[in-house]
Amino acid sequence: MNLREKSKYANKGFTLIELLVVIAIIGILAAVVLASLSSARAKGNDAAVKANLDSMKKQMELYYATTGNYGMSYIGNLTNTLTNCPISPTYSSAIGTVFSPAVEPKVFSALQEAMKNGKQNSGSDASNYTWNVGTICKVGPPSPATTSRWVVAITFKDNQRSWCIDSIGKAKEYPVVAQLAVDILNAKCN
Repeated sequence: MNLREKSKYANKGFTLIELLVVIAIIGILAAVVLASLSSARAKGNDAAVKANLDSMKKQMELYYATTGNYGMSYIGNLTNTLTNCPISPTYSSAIGTVFSPAVEPKVFSALQEAMKNGKQNSGSDASNYTWNVGTICKVGPPSPATTSRWVVAITFKDNQRSWCIDSIGKAKEYPVVAQLAVDILNAKCN
């Protein structure tokens, strides 16, 4: 093999610069794909919250068609106090309400699924009853008797928006957390 033939074969590969450019392009494309996947996951969680609350609303309406009311108001919540949605079936404020699994298990189940896809920030009291801080559940208007209204609002995972749904028929996204999306005194979305 002479010198000319050697140089012909020596130029067949890629230079270091070309390889680095290709690696940089692949890295940029990977970053773009990962960013769009994160956005898609967030949108999927938001859609799951909305779908589960819609399912819960249908179960609430079936309960109302059977009983003529939505169960008791939250115990001790006869003012415009905010009430968080129950996580545990034994949360004392939920007992006797339509949000209790003992009263209406399908409502409780749909609410639990919606909360799993929303902001998860649980609180608890001395009795270890737990509730989701990023949520509002209210049966009202405030009255110790059976009631004819309800409202549920759940904060999305971004902690900047929420979805509110009520017995009047409103289902709307708000650019605020759940606590600001509801008219708690009248048990309806703002």
